[in-house]
This record gives sequence, structure tokens and C-alpha cells, in this order.
Amino acid sequence: MKLALPGLQQLKVSSSWDNSNGNFSISSRTSGGGPRYSIESCCTVGGRARKKKQLKATCQRPFNLRREQRGRLKEEKLMKKIQKLVEEKEKLRIPIAQGLPWTTDEPKCLIKPPVKKNTIPIDLKLHSDIRAVERARFAHQVAEKRSLIKQYKMERERQQKLEEEEEIKRLRK
Repeated sequence: MKLALPGLQQLKVSSSWDNSNGNFSISSRTSGGGPRYSIESCCTVGGRARKKKQLKATCQRPFNLRREQRGRLKEEKLMKKIQKLVEEKEKLRIPIAQGLPWTTDEPKCLIKPPVKKNTIPIDLKLHSDIRAVERARFAHQVAEKRSLIKQYKMERERQQKLEEEEEIKRLRK
């Protein structure tokens, strides 16, 4: 059987009687081969009662975001951290005395180490000291040479003066 309405697709409707279950079903299908719809009715056939199968409504569950869980975890971590800091501060307030040294537990006469001999200093000869002595000798030699040269010049001048005076005396005679 074909039904057509203006502006709608053509629908094909078919009906069937199922003898095994006693169900009467009507199905409709669009001409384009779209989805199939079936309607089952509750009938008593052959003394059997069959109820229409009803779909259960879905249970509504709250939608939990991960950020809420992370927020709770962060709050718990923060609380634990604050608790730990408070406990540490309380521990720091309690003074703890230092223990006695090991020697007070068992008093013993400690063995003194042997006395070392005094070290004898070695006379060090530095290169700069040796050079200074050599330089002083050289400076002394230079000073002696200069004084000898000076004396030699003075002696020579004196002799020259004497020779000139003698020559002058000789020429005057």
C-alpha cells in the first residue's frame, strides 16, 4: 500500500502477523530506503500474553570534570605541606642539647705525641742576593777606576803646569 502526501516523501506501509509470537507488526519505510520503524502491539494469541518491550530511561549521572579532581588533590597537597611546615616549626621550638664529647663517657689519659726537635734554619742563597753582591763589587770597581782616572788627570795637569813654568823660566833667561 502506497501513501503519498504533497511535499513529503512517499511512504510504504506493510503489515504482518507473526504466528509464532502472536505479534502484529506494522512497519513503514521511506522510498529512499531510510530507517525502518516497527510498532509492536500487545496481543493475546493462543493463551500467551506478551508485553510490549519498553526501553528503560538512562540514569542521569553527574558529569565530573578532571579539573575538580585536580583542584581537590592540589588542596590536599597544600594542606599536607602546611601541616608539615607547622610540625617542623614546632620541632624547632624545642631546644635540643648537644651530647657530651666521647672522652667524657670513658675518661682516659690521652697519650701525648712525641715532642719534635726544633728545626735548624738553612741559610738560603737567593739569586737576587748573589746578583746584588756582584753588582756592588762592580760598582766599587767602577768608582775606583773613575777616581784613578781623576787622579791621573790631576797629576798630568800638575806636571804640565810645571813644564810650562820651567819653559817660561828658560825663555826668560
